[in-house]
Amino acid sequence: MLIYGGKIRLLREQRGYNLSQFAKMAGISPSYLSEIEREAKQPSLKTVARIAETLNVPKDQLIKTENLDSLGKKLRQVREEQGLTQQLLAHSAGVSPGLIGQIEQEKVQPSLKTVEKLSTVLGVSPCYFVLDDYDGDNILPILNPELRELLNDRQVQAVLRLICHLKSRELQFILNFIQLYKKSNAAVLTEDG
Repeated sequence: MLIYGGKIRLLREQRGYNLSQFAKMAGISPSYLSEIEREAKQPSLKTVARIAETLNVPKDQLIKTENLDSLGKKLRQVREEQGLTQQLLAHSAGVSPGLIGQIEQEKVQPSLKTVEKLSTVLGVSPCYFVLDDYDGDNILPILNPELRELLNDRQVQAVLRLICHLKSRELQFILNFIQLYKKSNAAVLTEDG
């Protein structure tokens, strides 16, 4: 069993506890907690349960599990769903069929440029391939309440889905447009006021 030590530290700090305070609350020594957070030591399941209870999160959030949906598995699944062979996908993306096979077998990690090419051909966001599968139950508890509320808004979610597909130049254009809009809106409000 492997533990997310960094996540424990992040959650502890977000709740405003220093190492000594939190260790006392969890019933362990500060030095042991430090080793757990640095992933130098792996605690027992009982200790993980106490830490999770003290953090008020499910213990599953603190335990690393094998990534069942790795980049290679996701690539193969999308490729097969679209009825593409490795050769056809490779040709369309401008990469070698051997590279596709190696990615799917998890022998190599593709460059971000390759992920973007594959994403374009397959019609999915590069985010789908490179981000872990976090659902709201896993990631929302570690966010501050204001950000959590913002991310639960349907309009914000729609915007995030749209910008996830943008290239950096396109995103910069959108940001520039928003800044221009805000400036012109501020000028109109000043004239009316």
